[in-house]
Amino acid sequence: MPDTQITVARNARALAFIAEVPLSELLLTLPPGMPNDARLLLGNNMSVLRAYFVRHAHLSTGEGVRVPLAIRSIRLNRERDANVGSYAELQVTMTALIGGQVPVSLAYDAVLHRVANHRALVTDSSGRSIGTVRYSLSAKSATPIGLPAEGGMTGAPR
Repeated sequence: MPDTQITVARNARALAFIAEVPLSELLLTLPPGMPNDARLLLGNNMSVLRAYFVRHAHLSTGEGVRVPLAIRSIRLNRERDANVGSYAELQVTMTALIGGQVPVSLAYDAVLHRVANHRALVTDSSGRSIGTVRYSLSAKSATPIGLPAEGGMTGAPR
């Protein structure tokens, strides 16, 4: 399966993240019995998804202050990859109201904490690579990735 892709946009007042997560790998981290179709976005299932991403994604300031991400939307998409063909992907849009000049790091370990070879590829909205988040089995955590200040990223949060 493809890895998670996280696109980041930043302006003077906010950061926005769109995480595109392969559903088959996400399901390995969720409670047993979660559906693998559009029913995943209904009722209590949606609450489980929101709680999962709130628990596994946040920002930290340079002073170590934790900044939660608000889940704005969750959608289920069909995607196509040249290597694996058609697959289902969850698209999660998250935001944080934090000034553009505040140095922050993204702490993200959704799927990574359970699927050892999964990565999260982080880019800005123009497609420039910011870095890759990997999970360290020895440290039992994913290393947060520093995000450039406002001038170092393109695009505007939605």
